[in-house]
Amino acid sequence: TLFLIGMMFIWMKGEIPESLSMTLEFGVGIMLVMLGAKSLFKASPDITNDKDRFRPFLVSALIGFVHGLAGSAAMVILTMSTVTGIGQGSIYIIIFGAGTIIGMLCFTTLLGIPFALNGKDIVLNRIFIKLAGAISFSFGLYYIYKLGITEGLFALWAN
Repeated sequence: TLFLIGMMFIWMKGEIPESLSMTLEFGVGIMLVMLGAKSLFKASPDITNDKDRFRPFLVSALIGFVHGLAGSAAMVILTMSTVTGIGQGSIYIIIFGAGTIIGMLCFTTLLGIPFALNGKDIVLNRIFIKLAGAISFSFGLYYIYKLGITEGLFALWAN
């Protein structure tokens, strides 16, 4: 998503309007609230049967797509002022994307360690899931408030 959207904007030599960039980020905030609420209020862990085995993949792909759109908007805004051509822009996006993947891989691995070490302790695992859900829900609400009120997204939408 990052590469395709980023290259599209570099190729078009267009700038992303601030309202669009902030709206994409706002979508990430909504997604964080929804994922946090799901973790907080879900009664039992997922038990995937054969017909639903691709559902986790699709959900992960959708989350990655939304996150990638928001990330590409911010990245393109920074890139547009520094690149001189499509080749230079594509190299920048590839390096930026690889760094992002490596950083997220390390971060999620560190976050997953408590879950992996306590995989058999169902009570502790549910506590970790609820804690992660509460953090996601709270940060999502904060992010929505920050973008909508503090940074003026709601005012941009009204105009």
